[in-house]
Parts: sequence; structure tokens; C-alpha cells
Amino acid sequence: MGLQQAHLERLRRTYQARVEAMDAALKDCLSRHATWVRPDGGYFFWLRLNENINVQELRQRALERQVGFLAGNLFSSCSGMKTHIRLSFAYYKEGDIREGIARLKPLFD
Repeated sequence: MGLQQAHLERLRRTYQARVEAMDAALKDCLSRHATWVRPDGGYFFWLRLNENINVQELRQRALERQVGFLAGNLFSSCSGMKTHIRLSFAYYKEGDIREGIARLKPLFD
């Protein structure tokens, strides 16, 4: 196996572990408040929040807890996805992912 192939395999394992960590943390902390599909590719989880949650207000409160996400409407050309948020797992280690999701949980309760 060449260096490039070895590097790609290492990245696949790393990202797979991060996906698993985020999926597990979301199930533990936010399953009553959101739905999502575990991604098969890419670097993001897309969560659909319950209709009664104000995403813009939630984002501000999350930033106060040093947790960030992007509102789904930023990715819609027709002002859709107002109940969606995008969470990245690409940069963060598994422990940081679990901590970030845990910091979000009280914002929903």
C-alpha cells in the first residue's frame, strides 16, 4: 500500500469514528427534539428540529455556550429549511463532538 492509500485509509477511519461519535451523542441528547439521517459521505449532519424551535434564537444561545452550527436557511435559495441546522464533525475529535452535543442539550429542555 502506497503512502496516499494509507493516508486515505487513516482519514476514513478517523471520519468514521467522528460520525459514530456524533450520531451516538445526538441519539443520547437530542433525539426528542430533532431527526436526522446518519451521513454516508460529506462532513455534516443535517438535523431537522421540531417546529416549535426558533433556530436563530437557538444559535445565539448555543454560541453563548461556545457551540456553533449553521442555520439551514443559509443553504436554501427560497428561504426554506428554517427548522434545520448543520453540524460539522470533520474538524473535531470524538470527545469534543460529545462535549459540544452535551452543551446543546440544555438549550432544548
